[in-house]
Amino acid sequence: MSGQVYIRPIGFVPGPQSEHGNAIRLAGTMVYASRFAVILRRDGEVVERWLAAPDTMAEALGRLPEELGAEAEAQWANLTLAHPPLQLGARTVPLDQPQVMGILNVTPDSFSDGGRFLDDAEAGRDHAAAMVEAGAAIIDVGGESTRPGAKPLWEGDEIKRVVPAIAACAGMGAAVSVDTRKAAVMEAALDAGAHLVNDVSGLAHDPRSAEVVARAGCPVVLMHAPGAAGEDLHAGGDYASVVFDVFDALRARR
Repeated sequence: MSGQVYIRPIGFVPGPQSEHGNAIRLAGTMVYASRFAVILRRDGEVVERWLAAPDTMAEALGRLPEELGAEAEAQWANLTLAHPPLQLGARTVPLDQPQVMGILNVTPDSFSDGGRFLDDAEAGRDHAAAMVEAGAAIIDVGGESTRPGAKPLWEGDEIKRVVPAIAACAGMGAAVSVDTRKAAVMEAALDAGAHLVNDVSGLAHDPRSAEVVARAGCPVVLMHAPGAAGEDLHAGGDYASVVFDVFDALRARR
């Protein structure tokens, strides 16, 4: 088995001038990196680690097993890939700088604001409006708690929770995402005015989810949870190395 390869930025600089041009711009942002670790991992263990700069990256990648070459080249290219802005309804959200996502949970038991807006629609609208006025680029509406120990919610009840909140946020001109792992909730939320689907299971929980978002043509946020395909999102969270294992899981979902 050849293993997996990872290219990890480890040295950041204020700009390419400080490295005489020997730095790259990460993902089209104003963050620049000049040093990288090229890591080879097998069976959950790091077996090789080389340091490289942009002008020595080809040499470092040449040390990898041949069958990992295409993956390594793709990772290196993706580090400099500038993502176009998100068009979410009337709002344009640029991705060349950090953006704030405001959270509106219409649940009884979320860890942050659970119970505050479940039965008080006016308070929820005021909270969303305050977040937009404060500069939030997106309002993320969730109707099912994902805290450890939370019980799964029937999709019909989740729809009843999120649709009025989404419609209210969309009505005030906000860019709206729906935080859900269920295809039926995604459909209802998009119909109510949501522009983006934010799935904590990475579209793994509901086999219809990928079809729903593909048909809608909407942007999708793929998140990671170890028990994404089952009822308990937190089941099986035994990682050999959490950073590498989550990277692998998200790469597979993408």
